[in-house]
Amino acid sequence: MRLSNKHNFESCLEEGVEWEERVKPRLKEQIMALNVEQITFDESPKKQLSGIDQVLTQDTQINIDVKVRDNKYYGDDVLIETVSVVEKEKDGWVYNDETDIIAYCWKNQAGTNLCDGVLILLNDEFVEWFDAMSDKFKTIHSKSYDQDRTWTTQSKIVEINDIPDGFIYAEFNPELPQRKETPQHQLEDFDEITN
Repeated sequence: MRLSNKHNFESCLEEGVEWEERVKPRLKEQIMALNVEQITFDESPKKQLSGIDQVLTQDTQINIDVKVRDNKYYGDDVLIETVSVVEKEKDGWVYNDETDIIAYCWKNQAGTNLCDGVLILLNDEFVEWFDAMSDKFKTIHSKSYDQDRTWTTQSKIVEINDIPDGFIYAEFNPELPQRKETPQHQLEDFDEITN
């Protein structure tokens, strides 16, 4: 069994909540943009003649789960959690999540912003496809811990290009307008230091 790094669950949870809050406006922009349908005369002359150019469809609630990975993992793949707690055989989020879309993002090299993202539809058809292809994907295990316990999580590494187009909702730029503060902001201006 190949193990990745150990993860402090509470720290990961706090960091996840912070990134989710920060990326929420970008996701809203992206989802709203994708739900706007252009109305052409050829396809719908009655709507066009009545002055309707675009339709914004908002008839259902869309549940989004944000996954943020470090830049060192930036590339052409995503992790799909298959077993949340190996020791208790607890299904991973791919099987028990009520999420409609996974917003998969990567941090920039400095860890101060997000640099790339992909929205993946997480529906029954995706799970069926994933199960059928699962043996093709490499399995990794990671250890997580909190104050009282340690557990193992199992995931599959899935190349984005292997995911059928129908499940890729969109590629998107999750870059945020303001970078997260780092200790560097406390440094004096280089000119002030050298003079």
